[in-house]
Formats: sequence, structure tokens, C-alpha cells
Amino acid sequence: MFITDAQQVILRINHAFTEITGFTEKDAIGQKPSLLNSGRHTADFYSEMTKMISQNGAWKGEIFNSRKNGEVFPGWLTITAVKTAEGKVTNYVAMLTDITERKIAENEINNLAFFDPLTNLPNRRLLYDRLKQVQIASTRDEKYGALLMIDLDKFKALNDTHGHDYGDMLLQQISKNLCSCVRKGDTVARLGGDEFVIVLKNLNTNQQESIRLAEAIAKKVLATLNLTYQLGKIEHPSSGSIGATIFIGTQTSMDDILKQADLAMYKSKQQGRNTVNFFDPSMAKDQKHGVSETTSRDEPSTNTLNYEDINFNF
Repeated sequence: MFITDAQQVILRINHAFTEITGFTEKDAIGQKPSLLNSGRHTADFYSEMTKMISQNGAWKGEIFNSRKNGEVFPGWLTITAVKTAEGKVTNYVAMLTDITERKIAENEINNLAFFDPLTNLPNRRLLYDRLKQVQIASTRDEKYGALLMIDLDKFKALNDTHGHDYGDMLLQQISKNLCSCVRKGDTVARLGGDEFVIVLKNLNTNQQESIRLAEAIAKKVLATLNLTYQLGKIEHPSSGSIGATIFIGTQTSMDDILKQADLAMYKSKQQGRNTVNFFDPSMAKDQKHGVSETTSRDEPSTNTLNYEDINFNF
């Protein structure tokens, strides 16, 4: 806690103030609260704070402050104006709580909810949120987006031969490499097992040009996957199969977009792997009539696809 006069000069602090900030009475008394300024907030932030105190007599909220040693920390700050019977401000009383531990706990909960613990990539839940945002942006900007479904070739053989630790090492290395293939604002996510998804935003207003751009990124991804990875004491030659689909607006559901890319990925598997295919409606017709039934992933999919329900609108 600290108390200032009407001109916001600090008059008193308590022991907890020193414990939290590192500033002693000698350091703080006679100074203004800007002593704690972290540089994280704009002038507008402090102007709004002053305005609220003037109008309501109080302000409370989260704020980043700086300790004496320069460390920035999150805090919960409550400021109350003390007034005379005539309404004149005589003092301000501030209560500051260090919420660092709470923020760490919140971040851990957020990571568990939205990120894959092995690769630290967005998980399925966050993928759907990002895909929805890209669909909304494509409606607003009238630009196509694309989704790439990536499946590693012969991943199950690596796990069966050398164990899951080596499989995990491969997934972690490939995750980093995939992120290097995309642009700022694109999303790389892990669905689980050896399946990854890339969402590309704001490609182009022209459909064919959007396909060309998506294909260029897909080929870059293929080149990244088609490497020999050093996994501990062994070398593992890797490759991948990619299915792609483009979309614009929100008329095609997110599930349908994923199904379209999944069908195209099956086509890549059928063609011998290490290639990319774009979705077209004939793929669903072939699947419906059993043309692709002999082709499978290295590991069974956890998704049950209802191909008859796919929306083919672009």
C-alpha cells in the first residue's frame, strides 16, 4: 500500500510495498508513482486511469510495474481518492498486489488447453479458432485462404523399430521446420499422432493465383519433410504426403474444409507419397465408391469422415 498527497507525491508506504517493489521508504517517499513505470503502457492508458479516478473517485485493474532491479511484473492496482466533505481531493490511497504467480498459473492452464504439449504447436481446439478467424478475414478482404493436411510417411515404422522417444524427437524437429515454411500470420498445428495442419491466410483475390501460392508453400513443406533427420544416434529419412484445399468466406464449414484436405491427402498417399494434391469433388465420389479403400495412412485415423456431407463450395 502507498499513500500520496493530492499532487500524487508519495507520503507513506508499508512494508509489503518494499517487499514487492524493492523500493524502501528512502527511495519512494517524495517521489511520484511513476517511479514504478515499466514502459509497457501508453500515455493513453494513464490518461484513461486519471479520467476514471476524476469521474468515479477510483480505478482498478491490471498493470505492469517495474521493481527497483528493473524486473517487470504484473500487478493488480486499486487507487481510491480521499476527499473532504466539499469534494476536494486530499490524498490517494493505492493497493498493489503482485499477481505474477497467478499469471504463470493462467498461462500454464492456457497452454494445456490450446497447445500440444510435445511440440508446443496449436492443438485441434486452437486450430479451429484460428481457421474461423481466417474464414472471417477472407470474407472481409475477399481473399482466399488454404488448408494443408500433412501426414508423415512411414512414421509408424520408426516408432515400431526404434521406440516412441525417437518418434517424439522427429515430431519436434519437424514442427520447428514447418513453422519456418510459413508466413507471419499463418498457423501450423498438430492434430495428433503424425498429422499436422497448416492454415494459410490472405492468399489472393484470384482463385488460380491462390492455388499457385498455396502450392508453392506446400512444395516448400515437402522439401522440408524430405530430409534425413538426426535422431539421437540414428538417421531417419523422412517424407510426407500433403492434401490441400482452398476456401473463401464462411459458406464451407470448418469440418468440411478439413475433410476436403484429408481426401486430397489420401490421394497423395495413393500416388506413392511425398507429393501434394489439391481437393476436387471427384475425390469424394471415388471414396464413396470404394476406389481409395486400399490406401491407408501409416496409422489409423481417429476421424470418421462422412464424405457425402462435404460442401464443395469455393
